[in-house]
Amino acid sequence: RAARFVDPADQRVYLYTQFETADARRMYACFEQPDLKASFQLSVIAPSAWTVVSNSPTPPATATDAPAFQRWDFEATAPISTYITALIAGEYFVNQGTITSTKGELGANIVCRQSVAQYLDADRIRTTTQRGFEVYEEAFGRPYPFAKYDQLFVPEYNAGAMENAGAVTIRDEYLYRSKVTSADYEQRDNTILHELAHMWFGDLVTMRWWDDLWLNESFAEWCSHFAQKRIVDRFGGIDPWVSFANAREGWAYVQDQMPTTHPIAADMVDLETVDQN
Repeated sequence: RAARFVDPADQRVYLYTQFETADARRMYACFEQPDLKASFQLSVIAPSAWTVVSNSPTPPATATDAPAFQRWDFEATAPISTYITALIAGEYFVNQGTITSTKGELGANIVCRQSVAQYLDADRIRTTTQRGFEVYEEAFGRPYPFAKYDQLFVPEYNAGAMENAGAVTIRDEYLYRSKVTSADYEQRDNTILHELAHMWFGDLVTMRWWDDLWLNESFAEWCSHFAQKRIVDRFGGIDPWVSFANAREGWAYVQDQMPTTHPIAADMVDLETVDQN
């Protein structure tokens, strides 16, 4: 799906994609199956004042025949699944920065709407991300697999976040407009670390079919708490497994008591079944 949002605060336009499970076909012709990976190269013509972000590092814009528009020709990606391709474009605010990986310095911009830029605590977000890189690269024994790691806080997002390769989209309710509890920051850190874990497990190593989505998500959920615990042990803070037991585990017990309870692993015979599940 592609979302278009006009900010009521200033009438600026914001666009972003959300393709999981099988909506990349709305943007380009493709066979949508997680293990059918390909290299994607996007070229975008958009208003000159816009920010344009995709899975590959954003290239310099070039002129077009229309003075008010420019063209961005992204480099081809590594082979990835269709559902983790992404395109984000609009009048976004960009906090530029880097992350240190075992393979060197990588671009790691943090992006949000102009009207909420005053609430973007980019240093804190990037610190969590940097610490996550250090934990995962050591634990997985493999460098981060993509060319950059942007995080984009987008409006009216119907999930917590999405692990688009190198261009993670996150609901911008995570940019807190007022003072919040330590538990709120802990939850945001958990989401950041969950999506980062997917870069290895989900994006680099990918399920063959949606029967295994439960494992994709459950492993990332475990990883995020594992990484938080490693970070807490080094820098101090709340034990994340206590929060897991109080919140996540309780949530699961409640769900299991409802008439809608169903097996964790189910036979996903077609995409309609995947969506229903």
